[in-house]
Amino acid sequence: MEKSNEVKCDTEAIDGLFSLNLDLICIVDRNGAFVKNNNGFLTILGYLPQELNNKAYLDFVHHHDLEATRFAIEQLISTKEIMNFVNRYRSKDNTYRYIEWDAHLSGEYIYAAGRDITQKKLNETALVKAKEQVDTANNIKHQFLANISHEIRTPMNGILGFIQLLENTELTSKQQLFIKNMKLSSILLSNVINDILDMSKMETNEIDLEIVPFDLYATVEDAMRPYAASA
Repeated sequence: MEKSNEVKCDTEAIDGLFSLNLDLICIVDRNGAFVKNNNGFLTILGYLPQELNNKAYLDFVHHHDLEATRFAIEQLISTKEIMNFVNRYRSKDNTYRYIEWDAHLSGEYIYAAGRDITQKKLNETALVKAKEQVDTANNIKHQFLANISHEIRTPMNGILGFIQLLENTELTSKQQLFIKNMKLSSILLSNVINDILDMSKMETNEIDLEIVPFDLYATVEDAMRPYAASA
């Protein structure tokens, strides 16, 4: 009599666990048919527990995930346990949810618990897509910087070439000063173009830094020289 009461209590405890758990919990026989399901199948997938009784669980798996699911079942039979297996499961409204399963094989039955990770998967997909968009935008920016820099550099080289030709002609001291300032401004602009290219290279880790000596006084003076006429 006491043993009968213990069995009854165990059964009630299992039923209570099934009804209270918010995740999916089910028992499946070795033929692949549902034996018992909890209310998680209703709240997550929309199925009443009795709607799934004796139904094959593979019938609800997304066709792209069938092969992986069958392989997981083979592993379960071999090792008696699988953890963190993910597949897509069909809801009653014919949409699919990503479910992460833990399962244990005992005797003739598979005991499985599943957690809905659909939102997590959607977030991961969104992050991947956002990263791809950022990478695409960066590539376009790099191409633009490289192209525009080369397009500007070509005429700048032409200007510097003609300035050098002018330097070799007979000029007054005032004209020589003008040419000197024009040459300096052109060199500074050419350096800006090179800096743009270097910034593009820095973002792709393609730049090599150099340590070179320089004259601080001359550098500051050269930076101020283009504004001398305006001042």
